Amino acid sequence: MTVKILADSACDLPESVIEKNRLKVFPISIILGDEVFKDNVTLKSAKMFDGMKAGKVFKTSQISRREFQNYFTDLCKEDLDADYVYICFSSGLTKIFESATMALKDVKKEFPEFKLTIIDTKCASMGYGLAVLKGLELKDTNLSSQKLVSEVGQFSSKVRHIFTVDDLTYLYRGGRLNKTSYYVGNMLNVKPILHLDNTDGKLYPYRKTRGTRKMYHEIIEIMKKEGNITKNHKIGISHGNDIEKLNLIKEMIFNEFEEVEIIDNMMGCTIGAHTGPGALAIFF
Repeated sequence: MTVKILADSACDLPESVIEKNRLKVFPISIILGDEVFKDNVTLKSAKMFDGMKAGKVFKTSQISRREFQNYFTDLCKEDLDADYVYICFSSGLTKIFESATMALKDVKKEFPEFKLTIIDTKCASMGYGLAVLKGLELKDTNLSSQKLVSEVGQFSSKVRHIFTVDDLTYLYRGGRLNKTSYYVGNMLNVKPILHLDNTDGKLYPYRKTRGTRKMYHEIIEIMKKEGNITKNHKIGISHGNDIEKLNLIKEMIFNEFEEVEIIDNMMGCTIGAHTGPGALAIFF
């Protein structure tokens, strides 16, 4: 039986990877005033980041139950014999997993033979993307869907997420930072390092540094202590349209770790709307 992997646009995988693997990606909605866009379909993140720098405020809206009903019904009509595995964005940051689960129950009333398993990765951005890549790799080994789901779940629980932001405004606006920390941080040039907890899939403060260079060195130290990074280890990097930062952290990683594989991409609109331009995230 053919296993087909599904994902949503919060995975932040490069377009080349999506196209090469013919990966079906459900787009998340991005809102600007009265306008609604689809992440990476009708709105590219580079344009969104430019808008954010100009003062525009973008918001996100989860994929609705009705949208998932339509997506899943299309899959039934496309190939009802396939065994689908939807590797999903963290339930700790969105209710997409919940919407998809409810929609699956709805669709199975009409198509009871529809086979779909939904994995709550508790991961985000390229960390979530690494889980999707793991699923794609396992699919090519002809594993059963049950074994694949188990392997992806175990892999997801071990992916480390380290986030940094260039401007505390976006974290403050999104409720991730209180008012006092926001103002004090800006005055003292504090660079917060956040991490995503794999048990609940939520983002939490992790470390604080002062100055960009110290922040990068702190990230490398975290990777050395917590990453168990060996030869051919896959490391993901996503950034808020800041190639200079990307190149700097890549150079530091290659200098510290031998023969690792780095997969990098600009953050998509879903993640970028909450982290802002200049954000940087490392996944390992």
